Amino acid sequence: MKSHSLQNIPSNRIKITGKKAALAAAFILLVLLSAAAAYEPALPKIAGYYAWKAFHSFDRRTGRLKLDDGAEIYYEIHGRGRPLLLLHGGFGFSDTFFRQIPVLAEKYTIIAPDSRAQGRSTGSDEPLTYELMADDMIRLLDHLHIERTAVVGFSDGGIIGLDLARRHPERLERLVAIGANFHPDGLTTQALEAAEGTGSLDYHLLVRVFHRLHARTPDRWPIMVGLIHRLWLTQPQWTEDDLAAIRAPTLVMAGEDEEFIRREHTLALHRAIPGALLYIVPGTGHTAPMKRPDVVNQLIVDFLQGRLDQRPNSPE
Repeated sequence: MKSHSLQNIPSNRIKITGKKAALAAAFILLVLLSAAAAYEPALPKIAGYYAWKAFHSFDRRTGRLKLDDGAEIYYEIHGRGRPLLLLHGGFGFSDTFFRQIPVLAEKYTIIAPDSRAQGRSTGSDEPLTYELMADDMIRLLDHLHIERTAVVGFSDGGIIGLDLARRHPERLERLVAIGANFHPDGLTTQALEAAEGTGSLDYHLLVRVFHRLHARTPDRWPIMVGLIHRLWLTQPQWTEDDLAAIRAPTLVMAGEDEEFIRREHTLALHRAIPGALLYIVPGTGHTAPMKRPDVVNQLIVDFLQGRLDQRPNSPE
């Protein structure tokens, strides 16, 4: 493997110009605008992100990695510079980093996969586990000839990042874990009730629309919901001693009004990882990367570039 090498990536280069680009952008905008009444004020930003993907000056490369168990992992690559792996949250897809990718692609080569059984990726007959999804990411890095990378993970993606840091320390340069837990007892009552089917979570309409339009098997949405709810109720099952083995410089981040992860659990996660930094993002909840990108993006860049050498705003 070649460290930080992206020259031999098997990929499909997408060049959309002229009429095709206009039609693609118009179609995306039509779909998004049709959901506007039920969605949120972020709609123009989401539409702008898809326009950016169609027209930005970087090469946009996409690919599919077929795994031995039959699953296929879809991924996109944007930008230039040192590699940065972005891992989305449960039910999501890489485009949920619509407030991060255009900014971070100015400084890094962004590897943005869809986790197995979610987004444009497909699953297998194996049960969904964080360890399995972390192993998928190792296979993807091998496929792309990337020996070491920084990782930014949100929610379930943050848990996958923690697992990579625990079991594959040689592959991680730095880790940012946003809204992540290390045991089911870290979930709030609201999250547990939703996973048990006795409550509900506000799944973003965009995720449902995207799944219907782009998933290889769109009719499997109920199956995916069941798999992920089961995952939340049973995993991960790590102790603070397990986390103490992490050696990658780590930034733990959570929203001030986090709905799904208990604050005490976030603080325990921070304390358990040697030398970890902690930032509680003010004025937002679980979806801090979408709602407070000004704060989150600056923290990510400062941390990855080694400019945060002490806890930014620890409440402990």
